[in-house]
Amino acid sequence: MGKLYFFPGQGCLYYKHGHCLYEEVLNPGYNRHWQCKVLLKWEEEYDTLINQAEYFQLNPSQVEGIWEKRMARRMNFGWECKHYVPREGEEKCIYLYGNICILALPRCRGRCHLYQYEGFKTHIG
Repeated sequence: MGKLYFFPGQGCLYYKHGHCLYEEVLNPGYNRHWQCKVLLKWEEEYDTLINQAEYFQLNPSQVEGIWEKRMARRMNFGWECKHYVPREGEEKCIYLYGNICILALPRCRGRCHLYQYEGFKTHIG
């Protein structure tokens, strides 16, 4: 018997940059391994800053100022990710979908039983 080949997945509602969004759409945020490593690192740093602010009894405007300075410095060096590609006219990465990295998702094998034509946007806005 011959080998079965799938048609390409382009045009599918769940297809993004060669990867399948289906599992993420089904259970948003469930798989933490798919989350952007840079955003996770920033989240941890922000939590640390909040803990320090509580300890030193800083007011919210002081914390905001500290965080803005840190982020401004950080953005001078980019996103610290080898896969980072900026969106046109933005600082966001083209592989960022919410808080997940599209490149961490399973690769699309082609048109499968989950294939939904992109023209019928019923699940993803």
